[in-house]
Amino acid sequence: MKKYILRYCVLVFAVFFVVTFFVRMVFIPGDNEISESLLISTMNSVIFVSLYGALIYYDMKPKIRFLTSTDINYPGFGSKSEFSFPVDSELFSFSEIVSLIQNVYAIDFIDVNEGILKFHTKKPFRHYHLGCFVYFDMKLSVVKVYCFPFSGGFTSRTSAIVSDFCKNLKSEIIIKLGI
Repeated sequence: MKKYILRYCVLVFAVFFVVTFFVRMVFIPGDNEISESLLISTMNSVIFVSLYGALIYYDMKPKIRFLTSTDINYPGFGSKSEFSFPVDSELFSFSEIVSLIQNVYAIDFIDVNEGILKFHTKKPFRHYHLGCFVYFDMKLSVVKVYCFPFSGGFTSRTSAIVSDFCKNLKSEIIIKLGI
């Protein structure tokens, strides 16, 4: 995930640099030397991208930490969507869900014996990255699935994307299990 943040920051730096340089050269009257404009545009871009990158990193850090941990207590990030369904624990195989997820998504943490699976989508960073947590509660014979966005917070668009993804994932899992 850090490489996505770094790529995104480099792209934002380039765009912000070009825009500030262009605005400074075209719209600010006076004696604008190119070297002075380049220096000021570079400083503005570095400051902006540093703050923006730190904001993105600290927004995503707890989500990344949760996906790579053994923790089963879902903290509730942003616009979450969840579903659960009962299964017959004698006929149910958690490995079937793992094989379904393994082929399509990037797995961050897996413990088949405890019934824990954490993964995220493989979409480019500029699209909505979604994280998911699948937990098989062996005592209650229930599979619980939580989906959450890496960015976007509580907006209606983010809620709709997470909800649609969760519905699609639910149908994929139910079809795979034959429930």
